[in-house]
Amino acid sequence: MSDHRPDPGWYDDPHVALSLRWWDGRRWTHHTRPKPVVPYAEIEERFTGMAGRRDGAARDGDPRDNRQTRVPPYTGAPMIAQTINDVAEPSAAAPYPYTAPGSLTPASPLPASVAPHSPPSLTAPSSAAALGSGAAARESRAAEFVPDRAAGFALWSLALAPLLLVLTAPAGQLFPAAVPVGATFALGLALLALWLITWAIRDRAALRAWGHGRRPSPWWLLLGPLGYLAARVTVLRYRRTTSTIALGVCVVAHAVVIAPFVDALASAVAT
Repeated sequence: MSDHRPDPGWYDDPHVALSLRWWDGRRWTHHTRPKPVVPYAEIEERFTGMAGRRDGAARDGDPRDNRQTRVPPYTGAPMIAQTINDVAEPSAAAPYPYTAPGSLTPASPLPASVAPHSPPSLTAPSSAAALGSGAAARESRAAEFVPDRAAGFALWSLALAPLLLVLTAPAGQLFPAAVPVGATFALGLALLALWLITWAIRDRAALRAWGHGRRPSPWWLLLGPLGYLAARVTVLRYRRTTSTIALGVCVVAHAVVIAPFVDALASAVAT
């Protein structure tokens, strides 16, 4: 049975808008790059010149140019170029274990019959569209883009963030005169806020690199690490196992931090 997989090349990233991802002929790689942008003025000038040449040929009686030429109006908006001849093949194609690009658009030159401001289509690659096998077409339609990875160091740094308050507590115990209890608590909160913001940004960047189109908003940090991790479980519903485990770890970390205060409060009430 012949191999019906698309040829190696840059294809539209199936889950990240306005991005291209390298397909090495067998699997996706980690190489991504934004789609090239060509100013509309250059395209308008190119098509206007082409229309002028065709009109001149028609006036001279050239039978090859009897068709009507329509030049799209200038809208002043940039467009996404459909050709990436200036984009080189990546030097090292690292494995990116996603399914084959069954319903992607290859980065091929724009056909002459399509207006330059037309939106990119979501049809199959030219190499896959030419398949004559019905089984291969059904397999292409069944292919789904689901990232295999959804957890990294940033996720576990967020889950264990409450323990920073425990790490700053010894400063007040070792130097009670120089470091008041209120200052120790304020220092812990400042470190916690900086820690959460830093690792939330890195977590979102990692999710984007792994191909996740939906990512939790950093504004959930206003509810603390528990709020962000709970939003992460909801957003990454197709890869929620690791996020759920991280949420449970964060709950345990909160319990470790709160337990001494609860014990001290209980002792004070008992006396």
